Amino acid sequence: MAKNNELFIRADELEDRGELKAAFRLFLAGAKAGDISCQLNLGNYYDDAKGIRRNRKAALYWYRRAYRRGDALLQITLESCCETKESQNEPFRGLSGP
Repeated sequence: MAKNNELFIRADELEDRGELKAAFRLFLAGAKAGDISCQLNLGNYYDDAKGIRRNRKAALYWYRRAYRRGDALLQITLESCCETKESQNEPFRGLSGP
């Protein structure tokens, strides 16, 4: 788990310097390794189109993974995403919880 934390810290530093693509790659590596903070940040990258193309489906995938691993505050994010999507006549399915 310490390696995941290192990935998060390095990714966060890269993001602060504006190196979004490099930060994205490190957040992705940490997210795949199970780091909740990296999963949340990766969801934000996809959701906000930070240095990459917006991909709401991928954002929800990573938000759900973080939520299922214990980030209860993500329920608010998931509900917000659902409301936004429903307002666009594209409702999400299967977001009832972990």
